[in-house]
Amino acid sequence: MPSIISVFHRAYPNIRIILEEGSSMAMINSLRDFKNEVIVVARMDVNDSRLQFIPFSKEEIVVILSVTHPLTRKKEIDFQDIAKEPIILKGTGSGTRQKVMDLYAKHEIVPNVFMESNNTEFIIDLVERGEGISFLVKPSVEHKIKEKKIAIHRLKGIRLFLDVSLGFRKHSPFPCSHRLL
Repeated sequence: MPSIISVFHRAYPNIRIILEEGSSMAMINSLRDFKNEVIVVARMDVNDSRLQFIPFSKEEIVVILSVTHPLTRKKEIDFQDIAKEPIILKGTGSGTRQKVMDLYAKHEIVPNVFMESNNTEFIIDLVERGEGISFLVKPSVEHKIKEKKIAIHRLKGIRLFLDVSLGFRKHSPFPCSHRLL
């Protein structure tokens, strides 16, 4: 199946794509500031009539662990199994982070935050080395699962999903130039 980028490039061969990474809120702000014209972000509560968001996909958020982590031997893990584990969180403004923080708040537990980063590969590397656990969208870790570098688990009775949307300014021609996030 072709990627969205290859489909876009075939449809618009003269548009150069520059990929940037950041938290959903940072990307929304880049759209507001005319730094980018199109973004792909987690659905956030954005009260800005100049912006439009089109639902794009729904991605499952999974717990990622080192392959040597003791919890990988369990068939199912409960939230209580990970409640005190050191966690590597996505940075402030991340939709994934908000979902994780909401989960901990629902269970009235303060997460044991070891580190925060918006760099997904850095988070995966830390988890792979056994520095802590994390929560990431499944597609972003599938390559490491296939390589048996990390393991994933779902929490018993809990499913977390991130609604992903395509965002752009309402009164701009779409697509109008060269930036796709």
